[in-house]
Amino acid sequence: MLRFLLALCLLLGCADDGRRRSFVDAGSDGPPAQDERVADVSMDAADVTSEAGPTDAAMEAAAQDMAEPDTRMPMCTGEPPACNILVGDTCDTVMGCRSREDCRGFPEDCFFLNNRTDCENIEGCSWDSSFGSCDGFSESCFFFNDRRDCENQGCDWEVDCSGTAVGCNTLSVAECTSQPNCSVR
Repeated sequence: MLRFLLALCLLLGCADDGRRRSFVDAGSDGPPAQDERVADVSMDAADVTSEAGPTDAAMEAAAQDMAEPDTRMPMCTGEPPACNILVGDTCDTVMGCRSREDCRGFPEDCFFLNNRTDCENIEGCSWDSSFGSCDGFSESCFFFNDRRDCENQGCDWEVDCSGTAVGCNTLSVAECTSQPNCSVR
């Protein structure tokens, strides 16, 4: 045991004031007494332990603080609605979603229109007076940007919502309440 303490003393330096000193620097005629060496080694070993860094408990506490959000700071929480389930004007109230209006479907077929008025109301069709029939090829629904023209063509006017709603956790506190289903906590 004495050899271990002596080796530790030489390795760490046996000083009672935090400095390393050798037996020559000690200002005495010889090495310090055994009791002095043991006390110095104990003090130096304690100093090394305290200077080694934070304890495991301190490291765990710091890791937990980083993992948990600071509940004292206001933050935006919640889950906005998915864009694809929204209809009508509600789509445009959700950040990240956008409404899209399209003319879709299949137009009336000119061949099946039996009177002049119906025939002439369809783009691409024309009434043939000599045969009393509707001829031509009706315009595709894709080309109509107006609801009335679309529906007159025999097509369907559809409004749907697309995009990706901006997540509540990405919004600032000021923006938070303007996004549906988000709130400041």
